Amino acid sequence: MKKGYSEILWYSTKNKQLLRMSSAQRRSIMINGFQYLALLVKDAIRVREPMIIIIAYPYVLEGLNKLLLLLVLTTLKTISLFKKNIVIIIDDIDPPVETAISDSTKPLSMLKYFMLRAYDLLLLKRSTLIVVLTESYRNYISHMYKIPIEKFIIIPPPALCKLIPYSPPKNEGPLTILYSGVVKKERNIEPLIQAINELRNEGYKINFIITSPLIQMSLPSNIDCRNYPWPKYVREALSKADVAIIPYRHDKIHYSYTLVAKLFDYLTAGKPVITTPLYETLKILRKCKCGFVFIDKENLKNVFKFIYANRMILTAMSKRGRQIMEKEFCDSVLALKLFHGIIRILSDKYHRRV
Repeated sequence: MKKGYSEILWYSTKNKQLLRMSSAQRRSIMINGFQYLALLVKDAIRVREPMIIIIAYPYVLEGLNKLLLLLVLTTLKTISLFKKNIVIIIDDIDPPVETAISDSTKPLSMLKYFMLRAYDLLLLKRSTLIVVLTESYRNYISHMYKIPIEKFIIIPPPALCKLIPYSPPKNEGPLTILYSGVVKKERNIEPLIQAINELRNEGYKINFIITSPLIQMSLPSNIDCRNYPWPKYVREALSKADVAIIPYRHDKIHYSYTLVAKLFDYLTAGKPVITTPLYETLKILRKCKCGFVFIDKENLKNVFKFIYANRMILTAMSKRGRQIMEKEFCDSVLALKLFHGIIRILSDKYHRRV
């Protein structure tokens, strides 16, 4: 009889690569999505130990057949009715309907809207536990699909405190501003670029760093955008910035209800954050008192001018941001919260069987 045995299977739908890790070995194999889903069902039937299946949604759909995934989840859900050791977790990172609405210049067609909404409903209904980033999304999705609130757990993006060094803002010299994320008009980038260029013309010394994996709009010749690998991003961009900015439109539901991972990178590195009045983002910034809010371009210019003339205020903000990340949002704290949520689900399932 095996004691203390566990195995982790991580499958990349993009690279078609399965990584198997246990206390005894670690190996990687190349298999297609159909083979991996078949393996999931086989293991669900075979194993007696607790089996936790975590699905990164909606990004899992980029490499798997949508209907096949739904069929497999239905099968797993049916098996879980008889085998209490199976827990299906949907990590609802970016709800697809709300993301599509917020990230597109054109309204969704009625057909696409209803197809996305129907698939969303069917997938979430097959979960044992749904992970969402914020309280807003928990309440919204629960109400939209009539899913009990107890089926959700709120796990915000983790602060990688062990990987991101604390680097407080400079007290003198040019003000260095960082934007990290997709570069497109829908992300409200143009007013940001205009504000910085106008301040430079007025004599303000400002460095502007943009890092992005995807550029979908033309940029002025004096704006440099780079796509760094993550370690280099931390070293060459995040550590060198004085402040960071999240310019997304606050009237878009997804931007207001979600929390971007970069927010936690910024605060972990000790960077005060300038943001539009995004509801969930403001809740974090108000908690640690380490941010500024703007509405439009002129308002943003005034924020930059204030920071430029009062650099010392950034130091206190920087410390508070790092402290709250270490205390409440670091990856080890959030991993333990998810672990307790899984234990609660398993305990409830076994208790009902008894």
